Amino acid sequence: MNVPIIVRYRFTETTFNDYVAAEIRYLSVSGRDPLANLTTGKSKILMGVGLCLLGLGVTAVSVGATKFWPVGLLGCLMIGLPILEPWLIRRRLKKGFKANYKDTEFEWTIDDKEITVETRTASANPTRSTFGWEMLSAAVDSSHGLLLYGPQSHCWLPLNGFVEQSQIEVFRSLVASKNLRVSPLT
Repeated sequence: MNVPIIVRYRFTETTFNDYVAAEIRYLSVSGRDPLANLTTGKSKILMGVGLCLLGLGVTAVSVGATKFWPVGLLGCLMIGLPILEPWLIRRRLKKGFKANYKDTEFEWTIDDKEITVETRTASANPTRSTFGWEMLSAAVDSSHGLLLYGPQSHCWLPLNGFVEQSQIEVFRSLVASKNLRVSPLT
């Protein structure tokens, strides 16, 4: 590949929503879905104990022992925590987006040897990072963009950010040639 692939975009609320949708869909396909935590041993124990406490609290209150209502409330919290986890993850992502990335301009330069990203914000000097393809292990192809995953980070490349739309297929071919696990999410 002679010409590098260029992807430019501003990380806006819309871009963020597309990214989160692809991220959550990828997590569900990859088995790392927060809702999958409901079937893990810890969540089953937590919800089981919560159900017992809820039953104890309701039973105690129904026979007139009004001092046991906090036990029922604790049971509700223990049941609800694993169910609320996906919402909490989305909320944390959104707070991080607003604090760190809102209106940040990204420019990705991609070739067959490395990937370079330059970020610009109104309040800080531009930063530049370069890493090799060996740092990545998986790719997700969604209808709004492409996610590249590595052990410590991931990259969001929205389809409308490609400078030349013809480079999208070139990029997909490049990803396939790098032996990354590719998950289509269209």
